[in-house]
Amino acid sequence: MNARKKTRSAVWEYYTHQTPGKAVCKTCGDVVSMGGTMAKSANTSNLCGFKRLMDVAEPRYALKSEKYYRTEKLPEIYERVVSKIKTLIQPENSGYSLSFTTDCWSGSTESMMSLTCHFIDNEWNRRQFVLNTRVMHGSHTGEYIKDSFLHMLEEWKINKDRVVLVLRDNGANMVKGLRLADIPDLSCTAHSLQLVVNDGLASQRAVIDVIAMLKKCVTHFQHSILAKQRLRNIQRDLSLPEHNLIQAVPTSIIPCITVLKMLLEDKGPSTQGIGMLRELMRESLTKRFSKLEDSKVVVLACLLDPRYKSHAFCCASTLNKAKEWLKEDVEGGLQGQAETERGNQEQQADGEEPAAEDQAPKRQRREDTPCHSQIDKIFSSLFGPHTSDLLVKDTIEDELHQYLKEPVIERRKGDPLQWWKQNEGRFKQLAKAARKFLCSPPSSVPSERVFSEVSAIYDKKRSKLTGEHAEQLCFLHHNLVLLDWDY
Repeated sequence: MNARKKTRSAVWEYYTHQTPGKAVCKTCGDVVSMGGTMAKSANTSNLCGFKRLMDVAEPRYALKSEKYYRTEKLPEIYERVVSKIKTLIQPENSGYSLSFTTDCWSGSTESMMSLTCHFIDNEWNRRQFVLNTRVMHGSHTGEYIKDSFLHMLEEWKINKDRVVLVLRDNGANMVKGLRLADIPDLSCTAHSLQLVVNDGLASQRAVIDVIAMLKKCVTHFQHSILAKQRLRNIQRDLSLPEHNLIQAVPTSIIPCITVLKMLLEDKGPSTQGIGMLRELMRESLTKRFSKLEDSKVVVLACLLDPRYKSHAFCCASTLNKAKEWLKEDVEGGLQGQAETERGNQEQQADGEEPAAEDQAPKRQRREDTPCHSQIDKIFSSLFGPHTSDLLVKDTIEDELHQYLKEPVIERRKGDPLQWWKQNEGRFKQLAKAARKFLCSPPSSVPSERVFSEVSAIYDKKRSKLTGEHAEQLCFLHHNLVLLDWDY
């Protein structure tokens, strides 16, 4: 009884809970809403105890109504955070290259599409933001996903050429949508590994039967307190670890593997079909991951990671391809930078046209300029570092040769971003490429985490919650923490 009182909130000393979702104040008798009938949506933030506290602390202060926060304060904070994030993802802060993850989620009331942005800032810190949790309408075809994705990029004023990579799941509509959008995309590593394990488990009838039987056992213990207590007593009598059984779900193989490991931890793989299962999983792994060495983003990210460099490549031809891709990317970046600088100079020249009364003196000064100035311009254009492809090529080769000669850093404790921050001065060209290709996350898990909060916001009891307000709530819930509440 004492333990139960400790877990009960002190607020119930002033309220009674007579009906689900409602509370009655013992002092004034007002009936107030708790926010919902379920535990995850119930709250006591709108109870009148806080009002009485403010009346004592500051009688002149009048609390705003719920409508004020919903119609005025929420949109105001949302716009301020959007403006803050737009500033942070500008090229001068985030670099020119950005990576994204996206996923779709369907609940009982709405379907939504998420978009998270990832980049490395000027201090070599990995940053990420949730840009959208967009409500989806109609059929989720590849065309619809393409239009939705491009529209979200347009809202944030992000050009397509800034997108390095988009991580997505293996759904056919997601694959088709990003291919139609002509944007570099890659399957989520976690999803691909899950499919590999599923292929192996589905190849053995005996394993399928064992998993089905274990699911029934776990379901029984999850729905019966007496059975769960009896299981604990048996585990204690047999000196077995007192594990909590986990219910397997179709979207994740981890709970299933965990249950198998817990229930069979005292026995080795003595089944005859284990060898065949492992062989089929190896074949599935090769089929799903063998083409990764044909992906420019993956290969260069591995090469520019000081924990791996070229040691993770299967053959020397992959290293040769990586070198060629790297040279093309760096040279293309230098040419683009030169064109941008040239355009800026032309704009400045157009904006500084001389007045008519000032043209005569300037013409006189031009006549007094020595004739060898044109020759100086020719030589500076010929030997300038921004126009000599040969010099750029040699510089890249020298940096890459020196980079590959140095030993790799420790895989578990080494931080590749901190390594590049310390060695940026020695590898100036490679550092720019590393900042571009190392910004991509390994999986689409950031988008999955967004939907774990969306499922708590959307509820059958909250039928009046609009998609716009739900998107704003989810957006602020994630980004305010990432911004450290600085907006």
